[in-house]
Amino acid sequence: MSNSQSKYGADLSNSQGVVVGEHNKIYQYFQTPENTGIASKHIGFQPLIADKTNNFVGREFVFEALDMFLQENASGYYLILGEPGIGKTAVLSQLIKTRGYPHHFNIAPQNIRTPHQFLTNACAQLIARYDLKHKFIPEDATEDSNFLLQCLEEATANPENHPVVLVVDALDESERDNLPVRVNALYLPPTLPDGAYIVVTSRPLDDQKLEVSNLHRLFLEPDSDGNLLDIRAYIESYLHTSESLQAEIKDQDISEAIFTENLTKYSEGNFIYLRYVLPAIADGKFKFNLEESQNGKFEKLPLGLAAYYRGHWNGMQIAEPEAFDDLYAPIVCMLAVVREPVTIDQLHNWTGKERKYIRRAIAQWREFLEESQAETDEKYRVYHTSFQDFLGKMVDLKSFDEIIARYYLGSLGME
Repeated sequence: MSNSQSKYGADLSNSQGVVVGEHNKIYQYFQTPENTGIASKHIGFQPLIADKTNNFVGREFVFEALDMFLQENASGYYLILGEPGIGKTAVLSQLIKTRGYPHHFNIAPQNIRTPHQFLTNACAQLIARYDLKHKFIPEDATEDSNFLLQCLEEATANPENHPVVLVVDALDESERDNLPVRVNALYLPPTLPDGAYIVVTSRPLDDQKLEVSNLHRLFLEPDSDGNLLDIRAYIESYLHTSESLQAEIKDQDISEAIFTENLTKYSEGNFIYLRYVLPAIADGKFKFNLEESQNGKFEKLPLGLAAYYRGHWNGMQIAEPEAFDDLYAPIVCMLAVVREPVTIDQLHNWTGKERKYIRRAIAQWREFLEESQAETDEKYRVYHTSFQDFLGKMVDLKSFDEIIARYYLGSLGME
């Protein structure tokens, strides 16, 4: 890929993870010098896909339902609905990794959420995946969905390409406030050509901003048999690969069967809960009374994801009230409102706190943050939107947006 890219481009040289099968075909296309014009419109999500498919288990009931929809319908939309942490992004990431579907992820904290970003990225990936005869994306391609439809029609013109599937994650995180009346989120087209399908995920909303023909919905219910079966499979997989977790529950004289059954119940069907709680148990942060454990009660564990967040928040607040109010809470709230990963220096500029104290605060919230490397500096952001939602209920996040805005206005002499 050329070193000259638009702000929507992606440098693949520093990407992590493994791309396999047809998924690799898309990125091979973007790395070819003659395809620079198309590659400059592409957004790379390889690190996200690698993270979400790490230790991926189950979800066969979702894939089977989707495949039935693809077989029984000439075209259409497949909308996967579920609350935060139920695994929607992981499902799409696994589809991309194993089937090579063109894809787009809306990520509000990184400000990847506009129709412009979606349309340029989706068209670039369709061109790459199906080797469509375009060397650039027209300037007016983001004004409506006409060029996207053209790409879908060209891809489906060859029956060997069927089904042509485009996957779009987190429709609920896309830009919605400025949409004209009856315009779909991301300008998604109301109808699709035969052989074309769009798979979308979203939280349940009163208005999805998705008026389309042949729309099928699949609800990922936390307490459904399929979801709970996958929760158990995830716990068992983690158990079998974590010697520290095995040693911890053995030390507490808890059988793997009792551990799995109880943790399944306490997770309330939420995979993000397990992402936090399993390492915490392995580190010895939760001790279970043997009698309670044998009776099927893990009283020390928080029940559900919100309770886990609240327990961490309250524990820090009680242990170090002054440091919490002056340092810990402001730093994590700053991270909750920024639109991209930020450095220690940026947090220092906004808050005026010494860097060593900011690092101390980062360490306190580390399990809820994602770290990335940019040149010589580490960058941080909140890992999951469910934690941002929790913080928004605990404090007025708007005030932290205003702190950042005042800093930049001051640097321009405009305050």
